[in-house]
Amino acid sequence: MKMPGIGRRQRSARSDRRRAARLRALRLLAVAALCGLPSGAALAQTRAADSVSLDAEIASAGRDGIPTVMSQVRRRMPARSGNAAPFYERLRLLLRTKPLSGDAGFAGTSGQGIAYLPDRAAQICRGVAGRPDVTRLVNAAAARPFCVYDLERTGPLDVLFQESDAERAATRWLCAESAAALFSNRPLEAVRIQARGFRCADHCLPRGMIGAMSATDCASVVFCGLKRALYRSGDEPAVCRAVQSAVEREMPHVDFSNSLAFETFFFIVSARAIQGEGSDGVRAAWDRMPKGRLPADPNAQMAVWERSEAILIHGLRRCVHAAGQPAPVMLRSLRIISGEYTAKRTEPGYVFAAHYIPALESSVERVVESEAMRPVLAASAAVLTWRDEHGSFPETLARAMPHVPSDPFDGKPIRYRVLGNHFVVFSVGRTGRFDGGTAFARPGWSEAVFRYPMPAYDAPQSAAPVRSASLIHAKPR
Repeated sequence: MKMPGIGRRQRSARSDRRRAARLRALRLLAVAALCGLPSGAALAQTRAADSVSLDAEIASAGRDGIPTVMSQVRRRMPARSGNAAPFYERLRLLLRTKPLSGDAGFAGTSGQGIAYLPDRAAQICRGVAGRPDVTRLVNAAAARPFCVYDLERTGPLDVLFQESDAERAATRWLCAESAAALFSNRPLEAVRIQARGFRCADHCLPRGMIGAMSATDCASVVFCGLKRALYRSGDEPAVCRAVQSAVEREMPHVDFSNSLAFETFFFIVSARAIQGEGSDGVRAAWDRMPKGRLPADPNAQMAVWERSEAILIHGLRRCVHAAGQPAPVMLRSLRIISGEYTAKRTEPGYVFAAHYIPALESSVERVVESEAMRPVLAASAAVLTWRDEHGSFPETLARAMPHVPSDPFDGKPIRYRVLGNHFVVFSVGRTGRFDGGTAFARPGWSEAVFRYPMPAYDAPQSAAPVRSASLIHAKPR
């Protein structure tokens, strides 16, 4: 039987990785230049359509403040004492040469649950204690404020397509380490250890939407650990305050304007590379495509490709502008933009934009779902602090918090209900209709909700033993 709390988080993490993989695949689609572009009769329609200038769109992107050359996104190498990248590289190598197994394997892959039976809790403690080499590297990386990889050694494409596998692995190990501290009756230390995972999430962020999705994966692990601390030690005001402080002060904020600008930059770089090679570069990409789908005229090939890239970059520029607005307005704007390009998916020149922009909009919504857990957990911790000091739950959040945080999906105060001897704090979610659910039915994995005391679906149960595992996942091909 699966352990409640683990399955939901792992499904969420797998979904985040699938979204990031989809973005990587769509980036590669652009590098391939014309996979699935119209040919034959559609080509004639494309050439007759209103012209769109790729160079003009790139110039406009530059005026918008979007980077257009690699030097503009190249980050200055920090001092080695403040750079986490070398420690992540060492961690990645360590986990490939000496994978986690036995108790350590269980701790690394299943240590992100909400509650455990005593034997499983002991297994996590033994697993963490048995791999001090992993613990040292993980905490050394999490203690560094910066994470900048050496482009001269890794190459620019490695940075553009980074999966942040080591950062995610470090966050999962910190969650297991936090669990071990909690099971050893050191709840404040457990919260401090778990909060370091937010630094790992922050290390992922300067890498476009793929980095934002990796940061979301890391944050979802941290949330599980902080929920676990509230359920186990919610009767200690110091623990509740520590959790509230962690989510309010240490959880990184995703700058959607920067993330989407990075995505636009990537397509500008790939467009210029192919443009510089001319028809030979386009034809080289086309050689990998099925026969009979490509126009023969090199000039026509370039015209179709340039138009498609220009339309995509124009759409991405619109997304960057939308991202500068408050979250509810941003989400509405992105849905409108995504719908416009989806409706034009059969029109010549729109194949890139019709595939990529809806995927981008979906990824932004997933990141906002993760952002919604910030006010949910902060408010929940404040409610428990009030209960510990006054003996009952507050009637409204305003009594427990001087400033009630907003729900990023609608801009209104985060929702709170007291139901007898328990309470629930929740976000309305992307649909705007989530009502907090019930204590007996697990909500959807994307919903931001905290229910106290621990609901039945998070109660500990037994699970099959884990013999071996690795925190580092193989890169998708």
